[in-house]
Amino acid sequence: MALVSDHRIVTLKQALEMIPEEVVRAYPWYSYLTGVVCLDFSPPEALSWFERSRELFAAVADPFGELLAMAQMIAFRMLVDGMYNEGELLLGRAEELFASQREALPAAIAIQTAQILAGGNCFFLCKMEKAAFYSSLGLQLAGEHGMENLVAGLRVMRCYENGLGRWAAYHSEVEQALPLFVSPRVSAINKLLLRIAAVNLLDMEGDFGSYQYHKERFERETSGDLLAKSIAAPFLLIWDIDLLVAGGRNEEAIRLARQGLTLPHGGANPHLRSQFLHYLAFLLAACGDYKEAAATAEESIRLRDIAGGALFRTLNLFIIGGAHALMGDAEQAENLLNQSISSAVDHNRFMLIGAHVHRAYNRLRTGREVDSLTDIRIALKYLRENRFVHFFCWSPLIMKEILALAVRENIEPKYARHLATERLGSAILPDGRMIPLLEIKSLGTLELSISGAGRISAWDLTPAQRQLLALLITSPGSSLAQEQAQCILWPESSPEKSRSKLDNLLSRLRKLLAAAFEPHSVQDYLVLEKGILRLKHCVIDAKQFVCYGEKGLAHVRRREFWQADNAFRTANGFWQGEYLPGLDPDDAVSARREELSRLRVTISRPWSDILVGSNRAPEAADLLTATLRLDPLNQTLVRNLYNLRTIAGDLPGARKSLRQYRQGLAKEGFPPEEIEEMLESFWGQHSRFK
Repeated sequence: MALVSDHRIVTLKQALEMIPEEVVRAYPWYSYLTGVVCLDFSPPEALSWFERSRELFAAVADPFGELLAMAQMIAFRMLVDGMYNEGELLLGRAEELFASQREALPAAIAIQTAQILAGGNCFFLCKMEKAAFYSSLGLQLAGEHGMENLVAGLRVMRCYENGLGRWAAYHSEVEQALPLFVSPRVSAINKLLLRIAAVNLLDMEGDFGSYQYHKERFERETSGDLLAKSIAAPFLLIWDIDLLVAGGRNEEAIRLARQGLTLPHGGANPHLRSQFLHYLAFLLAACGDYKEAAATAEESIRLRDIAGGALFRTLNLFIIGGAHALMGDAEQAENLLNQSISSAVDHNRFMLIGAHVHRAYNRLRTGREVDSLTDIRIALKYLRENRFVHFFCWSPLIMKEILALAVRENIEPKYARHLATERLGSAILPDGRMIPLLEIKSLGTLELSISGAGRISAWDLTPAQRQLLALLITSPGSSLAQEQAQCILWPESSPEKSRSKLDNLLSRLRKLLAAAFEPHSVQDYLVLEKGILRLKHCVIDAKQFVCYGEKGLAHVRRREFWQADNAFRTANGFWQGEYLPGLDPDDAVSARREELSRLRVTISRPWSDILVGSNRAPEAADLLTATLRLDPLNQTLVRNLYNLRTIAGDLPGARKSLRQYRQGLAKEGFPPEEIEEMLESFWGQHSRFK
């Protein structure tokens, strides 16, 4: 067992090869250790050796050995062959043995066994409270014994215990695990599993921008061999498919689903294969290939029946039910969706949403609008109460109809519109008509566009049109009193003349917008009502930047650095430069420009600290370099950039930072002796990176 503890598996393999197989099969410990060796060299063969060792341990009444063998069998069913039904049968006896042996077990074995029992209850039975009991026990023991690597494994398990919509608790586990991501005492495989758990959360909650960043970083920083041999590869593919379905990119998703079926691990494992197939069936139905969709759906259900898993059966039923709804097979769709709803463990709302949405769609297609509205009411209630913006197999094809009907029938209209804005890039009018949002870029440029229609840049606009749009974009609620606009634009003109000029300006602007955005009506986006000029049904990048920037700062104040990092990165995606550059600003535009630039500088300080703390110093240096273009004399930013470059061995870059700082001070008129004093102060200041 010492060789196992030290992970000297090659030495153990060589020792066992010297023993005749009939002898190995006759002794429980030899059989057990052969199974351990097989996990590294030939995983499919491991199970039979663990089963043999369990029989032998039971025959000689060795509960310690039997528990070890059963724990390995449960782990095998969970992580290798995906036979959850078979793993479920082992849990009762294993829990009895653990209860009787727990006090006598070595700490490491007790912790690992607790983790496996937590996993069995989580994945096989979806009994999250029982899973939490075992993971809490293991976490306490691992903490008491300073076993950081085992803490990491248990943090992974606790993430998944919250994987059914309890996003705050899930985020908390990731935040607590952050130091483990970079700890030298945590194994490569546990770091991989931690990062996979974090990436999974981002897909499930619909933060697809952060998901894409962390997934690509994970793939870039993980060795190809480790990635290929782990369960990460097929699951990343499944989550990519879910993302593509949510974006309506069905053909790309079909390609990935077919690719998943060819993976060595995912293609042969019924648990994983069933998931690739249920997405494939849904996608084929959405694309009109009903014959292959029906056959694929049938095979997916067959494999799920073999693999088991309470949670995954509910998921399988509602995705396949949705496929049958798309195929027009209303009776089978209703049957499967009813089963999904009744099988949802503890009536979990995250899983129920998709089933109710698909059943609503099926009933709507067959003329059962009253019944459909009941499902829509339940689904939107669950979405709003939990602030969900995503669920598995969210499809724009279905959600456009569901959300439009909800608004028309006054069912959770505010949240339905919020979902349409966030997830579909659309606005829903009171009559249920859906129109694309007008997208306005004001950071680094001035540009208006509508997806699938035209685009207007600053150069297409007259100076007066640019100024009017700047006023509207800057004003609270993107609205401005007509008289106020007249006074700002033509302060020297009489009210009558300025009114005439505004009417003429609006007329010409509307004609320009109408030509660019045909067939969409300008009246849906630019209106003058009761003396108020207003931009409607639009999304403005500056407002998004502020929203995510302030969200990130709030996370920093709560020391939620992983969430802060994601919020800051989202905000940074909107920042393309100074607010409304090249325009002659009025007081409001100038104030807004200053406010946004100040926020950009403010978020750069904590964000660069977070990046450095998570081994992303080059990203931090790029961030500081970009921010210093806005505020080149910010001593804190200059000092941190200088230290980053020095630590990285980039001495020319470090000297360049100081040279640019000195030149900036001179350009601002500081006398040479004062510059030298400031540089002396520069060295004396505390820096996070020293």
